[in-house]
Amino acid sequence: MCYRSYIADWLYFERPMIDRFIGAEFNVQFEGPPVRIDGDEYPLGGFIERQIQWTRIIPEEAFALRQKLREVVDQTVREWMDGREFEFVPAIFEKPFADREAADAEAERQIRAFARPLPDFGEGL
Repeated sequence: MCYRSYIADWLYFERPMIDRFIGAEFNVQFEGPPVRIDGDEYPLGGFIERQIQWTRIIPEEAFALRQKLREVVDQTVREWMDGREFEFVPAIFEKPFADREAADAEAERQIRAFARPLPDFGEGL
């Protein structure tokens, strides 16, 4: 299901997707292949989706919106990372998990630990 969802846009649109930003209300998709000019990448256009309805955006609008979304992502990640320690390592191809099934089970256990609903103490409290 995840695989099909990930490649669906590549199957249904004529242009390849170069970026996608998914929010709670909007899904923004940028089309390529990008036009490269002086180190900048310009999408050929894009779509904004809201509740199963789409609107197309022209290349100029797509470029401006993509730049803004990228800035917001970077700023949000910087703020979120503040005070946390991370080790960044070279991005080389390697199998990320010695045991994928065990890694998935551990990730699910962690999610259930933090997403557990609070106990119901009754209406009187």
